[in-house]
Amino acid sequence: MRQLLGCCSVVVFACACSGNNLPLAPTPTASAPALAPTPTLPLRDSGNWTPFFFARWQPGIGTSLGLNATIAATVEMNELCIPDIYWQWGGRACKQFVVIVPSDGWLHAYLRWDSSALGLDPKFTGEVVLIAPTGRFAVSDWQQTTDTEVFAKVEPGPYDIMVIPSVDARFPFQLRAELRPN
Repeated sequence: MRQLLGCCSVVVFACACSGNNLPLAPTPTASAPALAPTPTLPLRDSGNWTPFFFARWQPGIGTSLGLNATIAATVEMNELCIPDIYWQWGGRACKQFVVIVPSDGWLHAYLRWDSSALGLDPKFTGEVVLIAPTGRFAVSDWQQTTDTEVFAKVEPGPYDIMVIPSVDARFPFQLRAELRPN
């Protein structure tokens, strides 16, 4: 009991001494400098890849998409390109494409949702994701629009592009992949 009272006394004394409203505490004469924001982990590296990975990723499974070609497709309700898309991404459906990159550069994927689709709300359209063979991914910024883009620095090899609508509905779209030099 004596130790508990001793600890409480120290805590009360320490708190009282650090207070600015004590008569013995110095009065600040100038405004205190603003605190700098606490640094956080970067959400993307210099190649625009996030630090996140799809677990147990199997690269190269999906419809082939040539560079500089536009494809028209539809994500159907409950169509799954990976079995646990809901648990990994929160999506209820997805469509996957494969692009073979012949050289180093920046791979861009442009997605345009068909604005005439029944139930399409531009505030909740969805995202396009680039996935490296390792499962690491880059994702489009959340935008309230029917057009979105994702890009990342790539090396030669197969890359996957996944289209994920935000709601469970049948959404037609157009997708284009382009490789730009470094």
